[in-house]
Amino acid sequence: MEKRANQIDRLSDVALFVRVAERGNFSLAAKDWHLSPSTVSKLVDRLEGRLKVRLFDRTPRAVTLTPAGRIFYVKALALLEAAEGAQSAVMQEHDDVRGKLRVHAPPVFARHDLARLMPRFLARYPEVRIELFVGLDTPSLTERGLDVLIHSGDLPDSSMVARRVSTVRWIVCGSPAYLAQHGTPQRPEDLLRHNCLNFVGREAWNHWQVGWPDMPQEQLAIGNFSASDGGVLLEMARGGAGIARLGDFHVRSDIDSGRLVPLFLSDAFEEEPVLAAYHHRKHLSARIQAFVDFLADELQPRNQEMDHWLAALRATAVRPAP
Repeated sequence: MEKRANQIDRLSDVALFVRVAERGNFSLAAKDWHLSPSTVSKLVDRLEGRLKVRLFDRTPRAVTLTPAGRIFYVKALALLEAAEGAQSAVMQEHDDVRGKLRVHAPPVFARHDLARLMPRFLARYPEVRIELFVGLDTPSLTERGLDVLIHSGDLPDSSMVARRVSTVRWIVCGSPAYLAQHGTPQRPEDLLRHNCLNFVGREAWNHWQVGWPDMPQEQLAIGNFSASDGGVLLEMARGGAGIARLGDFHVRSDIDSGRLVPLFLSDAFEEEPVLAAYHHRKHLSARIQAFVDFLADELQPRNQEMDHWLAALRATAVRPAP
């Protein structure tokens, strides 16, 4: 029994070593594990003493792997994956999903989808604890110690794997008052004569795809106001400050109520996949698997309903004369 306990302690030391290697910092790794930096340093020293090799080069500014440390890191990952796989297999066999789940998501998705769905997820899996980080940035999973990254567009890290859980269709719209005063743009180039409300920090989002299906066109949208939050842009568009390009789920109720008027309905809506990205693991942990499966299952009906709604809108649209 004592020998088995020592083996578990050693596996814990290996997991801590991996966290220090990924964070590149004793203090950050200590924070992740709710330990003091001195305790982490001592545990790493213990591991190095047991292996009789130096795993890290330490400087006041950084902690980097030695050549031996890099070799051990690769083997350590394989060891932890095997241990995680064994645990996941047992947990899935008994439908036992538990533990802390650290998730990062964009603000709009967090408010409109996660906040709506998480009560049901947590009721189904009461032993899961979720830490949700919200922001427009696209952090590295290892830098933040994340389990899942909700992201739209290309993945920032080739080591990630991802599953499509939803789709965003971007809709250009303005208030009736704004359009009555400034006119309704008919073609992409007409946007140059309008005040376009944009996002800060996502420059790619400020190039609006509004061309026809047979003549796709990207139009730079320029205006006097930008924000890092889509909710602010929505309020500005409602108030008649300009034209905005926002996600379908974000503006649907305003379009249905007449507060906003959709534009370029005869064009091809720009679509973007919403991905749940996570570390590549041969055996995915039960809690991550359950979370990703839940999102995909819960969001599928909403996506299908949105497709029908957009089809009905477009059925009434008339393509402008050339």
